[in-house]
Amino acid sequence: MEELLLEKDSYCDSAFLMLIRGEVKKTAGVRDATVAMGAPMNLDLLRARSFSGDAPKEAALNDLIIAVDCDGADSAKAAVAAAKQALMRKSKAAAGAGVRVAPTTLAAAPRRSGDAATRGATAKRSRWARR
Repeated sequence: MEELLLEKDSYCDSAFLMLIRGEVKKTAGVRDATVAMGAPMNLDLLRARSFSGDAPKEAALNDLIIAVDCDGADSAKAAVAAAKQALMRKSKAAAGAGVRVAPTTLAAAPRRSGDAATRGATAKRSRWARR
């Protein structure tokens, strides 16, 4: 039994998705699983594995694909649920870990660091640079 799910505009890092694939493959009754983005190479791999359905034809680069090949409908449903649960668990963990985006400019770095002395020095340099 094959189950193929397409989640539009659900970008995830490919290394992260490989870890989730490993978790999904541990689900009872799963023969094969793919958790990947809609990149052309990933779509070609799905076609080569003979996954049926129209979802790969519709997939865009920013779309998440969950494809499982299982012994039956119950194990397919469980595998898709395991993939979704792993995605939610990992994204909540990342959000709760205080993940911060690095500053994109040198001027933004002192504001992010919280260092008052650095902020003051930057302000003085920029004030003098304007003269």
